Amino acid sequence: MKENKYSHTVEGAAAMRAVGRYETKAIPNPDDLAEKLISTKYQIIVKNPILRKLVLALYNFRLPGIYEAHLCRTHYFDYIIKNELNDGNVEQLLILGAGLDTRAYRFSKFYNRVQFFEVDHPATIEFKQKRLAEAQIDCKHVTFITVDFETENTQDKLILKGFDRSKRTIVLWEGVTMFLDKDTVANMLQFVASLGKKSSILFDYVYPSFYETPHLYKHAKKHLSYVIQSGVSYTFGLDFNEVNNFVTQQGLQLLSNFDAKKMNQQYLSKHKYNVTPWYAIAHCDNNG
Repeated sequence: MKENKYSHTVEGAAAMRAVGRYETKAIPNPDDLAEKLISTKYQIIVKNPILRKLVLALYNFRLPGIYEAHLCRTHYFDYIIKNELNDGNVEQLLILGAGLDTRAYRFSKFYNRVQFFEVDHPATIEFKQKRLAEAQIDCKHVTFITVDFETENTQDKLILKGFDRSKRTIVLWEGVTMFLDKDTVANMLQFVASLGKKSSILFDYVYPSFYETPHLYKHAKKHLSYVIQSGVSYTFGLDFNEVNNFVTQQGLQLLSNFDAKKMNQQYLSKHKYNVTPWYAIAHCDNNG
């Protein structure tokens, strides 16, 4: 993907989280730093009630359910990660494909014993560091790891940057698996299985029927067309009922499998629209 397009993509995701802070018909998005990391043009939209309303209407027309998916996944990922951090024994939080994720900055003040690692494409890391500096957000406690996903081994780069495989680790893999191949996903899950006792991973995924037989879902073709125009395509998915078997084969146990229906019930009961029905989130650990 082109570097400027990639930065635009991650900034768009952060902008949706920032808009979600002003949500009144659902539980507001808990990410209170996203607005500081997006560029001025996005901040103008986010801060203006009329522009916010217009942008959400446009999103609902072009990509129905995507805003809702972002809103719900932020809530759910935060909930699970905080629960594990409160356990007291987590030593590392690894964020793969970090984009403009803010958890290393929102959570560090409460969990200063934890080492934070963020992994992403060099162009995205550079863009994020620039935005952090401009927003005057301290990032000295974060280890940034740049990886060219097409030519470099993520696991090797982690070790070189001080990541300790023997420590209990939470791995967050948000908005990534659906653009990879099956072997790459399996290899990363196997890597998590090899980490310290009670290490876990949170990842979201799509159902393969979404991109293989899009006529089964209302609006699926809209989503596929938009992603292709962005320069990527969906290449990996799991059926909801096959997740347990897949993660077990990689040495993990499935702790929860959270589908769109549950997200709608838990977070969007008063909201007009629903999460895309082909979207779900899995939480696994290595049963240490």
